[in-house]
Amino acid sequence: MHRPGSKGAARDYWKLDPRSALSTPDMKAALSAQNADFGQSTGRGRLSALLTRLDRGLLTYEKYGPAELRQLCRRRGFQPTHRARGEAMKASLEQADDELTFPRFMDLPPELRVEIYGYHLHSLDQGTLAVQPPLTTVCKLVRREALPLFYAVHRFGVNGFNDVTGWNNTFILCAVSQAMIQDIGPTNLSQIRKLRLQLTAETSRGYLSEWIVDLGSKEAPARVWFYRPLPPPGYQGVGEEIGLIAQLAKVLSNMTARPEGDRPFSIIATLPPIMAPMAIDEDTQTNGHTNGHANGNGTLNAKAATFTPSTSASASSPYHAASSASAMDTEAAFAAHNYHPLPIVFAKASGCSVWDPEGKHYLDFLSAYSAVNQGHCHPKLIQALTEQAGRLTLSSRAFYNDVFPKFAEKITKMTGFDMVLPMNTGAEAVETAVKIARKWGYKVKGIPKNKALVFSVQENFHGRTAAAIAMSTDPESRDNYGPYLPNVGPVCPVSKKVIPYNDVKAVEEAFEAHGKETAGFLVEPIQGEAGIVVPDEDYLQRIRELCDKHNVLLICDEIQTGIARTGRLLCHEWSGIKPDLVLLGKAISGGMYPVSCVLGRKDVMLTIEPGTHGSTYGGNPLGSAVAIKALEIVEEEQLVERAERLGEIFREGLREIQKRDPMITIVRGKGLLNAMVIDEEKAGGHTAWDLCMLMKEKGLLVGRALKIAHHGANAAANGTSLLDQGANGPSTLQAKPTHQNIIRMAPPLVITEEQIRTALRIIEEAMRELPGLKGEEEKKVLPEGEKGVQIGLEN
Repeated sequence: MHRPGSKGAARDYWKLDPRSALSTPDMKAALSAQNADFGQSTGRGRLSALLTRLDRGLLTYEKYGPAELRQLCRRRGFQPTHRARGEAMKASLEQADDELTFPRFMDLPPELRVEIYGYHLHSLDQGTLAVQPPLTTVCKLVRREALPLFYAVHRFGVNGFNDVTGWNNTFILCAVSQAMIQDIGPTNLSQIRKLRLQLTAETSRGYLSEWIVDLGSKEAPARVWFYRPLPPPGYQGVGEEIGLIAQLAKVLSNMTARPEGDRPFSIIATLPPIMAPMAIDEDTQTNGHTNGHANGNGTLNAKAATFTPSTSASASSPYHAASSASAMDTEAAFAAHNYHPLPIVFAKASGCSVWDPEGKHYLDFLSAYSAVNQGHCHPKLIQALTEQAGRLTLSSRAFYNDVFPKFAEKITKMTGFDMVLPMNTGAEAVETAVKIARKWGYKVKGIPKNKALVFSVQENFHGRTAAAIAMSTDPESRDNYGPYLPNVGPVCPVSKKVIPYNDVKAVEEAFEAHGKETAGFLVEPIQGEAGIVVPDEDYLQRIRELCDKHNVLLICDEIQTGIARTGRLLCHEWSGIKPDLVLLGKAISGGMYPVSCVLGRKDVMLTIEPGTHGSTYGGNPLGSAVAIKALEIVEEEQLVERAERLGEIFREGLREIQKRDPMITIVRGKGLLNAMVIDEEKAGGHTAWDLCMLMKEKGLLVGRALKIAHHGANAAANGTSLLDQGANGPSTLQAKPTHQNIIRMAPPLVITEEQIRTALRIIEEAMRELPGLKGEEEKKVLPEGEKGVQIGLEN
């Protein structure tokens, strides 16, 4: 008798011609007969389920004596293509015998665990196994390792595991403890089999080939079968099997406990009233967008439509607050008060949609400051995260890992830069860029020791770390944090003048005065926190020329503007220039895991030598795997083109509202990074914050710009510049709150045109109602402590 991986075991992949009629009855019959023959010839009952399956265009099989199947495929016109990894996989399977221990099993490559060996282990999470049949060996592992509960997550689609299996919306109706896989009475077994046959006969659903639960006796292992609501293309009759499944669920829930006192079966999945929303053909229902985040009728997407808020399960979760009020109160009591967010609690999200614990739905038009360009909880990102998490999460840079090199290759080729230095957060990328610029200035440009300057511009935002606040012109970011890092910032040491954004002449004057000591010039292609400030079209071109003239590194902070947000992969591409260094973060990993990096020229990047800079988590395999997939999604779903097209539609819609409502004074932006400036004098005594709150009540979440100082010609009355305050304490600069009336809007790039139209309708309704918002309605929209909030020191 052969075992997997031994001589006699064979495996191959067959590339399918899309025009081939795999689903024709005669083909199905031939494959079924071939499968039965394999099962009989090997004498291994558990191999009878190793049926060929279609998964992402590949017909995958593993059989004993596959010559007949190979001949069958060739006869049907399939051309065999053997993957190089096949031999390595088969070699790994030499260890996969019936006595396989759990640690050895987890050491196998994910492809083996998920695709080949049959038990399809998806995750090990706090003693919970999510698996797919056959379960012979897995049941042994559960008993041997004394895991407390063996079950499959009842809704793979919602939890993001659907792409691991290639299935959608999978259900498991009961939780099976390790002792329950034995001693199932014949009466119960008979009832289960009867209902199973009845379901198959009455629904005539060929694709329901594996479903529900088939429990064996003590001699036969338990098998968990999945109910798979995946209809053939165009099928409209989803739902007729619900009654039969409910009967089976009732039978399972009434099964008696074992004599030893083990718990009985418990239902862990509440069947929705209908299955139709879960069976939408997303390729044709998403306005051209195929990732399943949003459907074309403007309702919730197919997966998210199954979300049931405030269930007993969620209320009792040790990780989730039971209500919005509970979450906000607990955070206020135990967390530092360094933010004043809109009073809404995110409990669940998908695509452009978020829900609070009470189940209210909102459109997200902030995208976690452009971190979720690919949409919340993108299923492909969840798949990448979970698959890599089961294999390797962290190596540190003391060792190589097998994922970071692929990420480095992917992002450099995709962006056109030579090399990458990985970090974790955007602020770390900024700090890294300042260090690289200084190192390059000393080693290559020849700047005298400790004299290197790195200029920034007025009203910048590069983070909250020491170097970032030293470059800031916002007193509320700086006050009481001195002394500051010297030789960085937006003030010319000679003239004491601040370098305004979009002012080429000011940069030229600073470079003329300090060009020999200037190592870098750090700038945002579009200023984000300042209120989505778009510079002149030739601004970056002229800055590039000045940097070339004075041998200064041009550093573009694309942490918010990068990764397709503005209708270009990187925002500086609008100007037709190439910076020396580019900083990326946020959407580089789609909001799934912290990843950031610095990209640059090889001669600049190699000034950082081993041991001079690093990060334990920078370049970790888990983040790298997620980032690779996030970048692939940008390409596959054409998010660059999507952002440019939908951004034009959105801005045009805002301008149409502006024609009807003078409260909007300015509309600006690029791609799906946009802002509108509000004339608060026309708001009936209300503020832009109040308008954000009213939009929230109507289901639209937007952001307001930070309060950032706007300075005159002199940086400080006492002549102390931001560039030489390292030993002189905090600046005396005074802020003028000029940006509190700017509302930022940056939805996930997977948004649909219909969702854009919905947002425009809410914006116009809110602006029309805001001036008359009084009395009880005002108290409802603006509870105590929320009216006219000014974010700053007073808060």
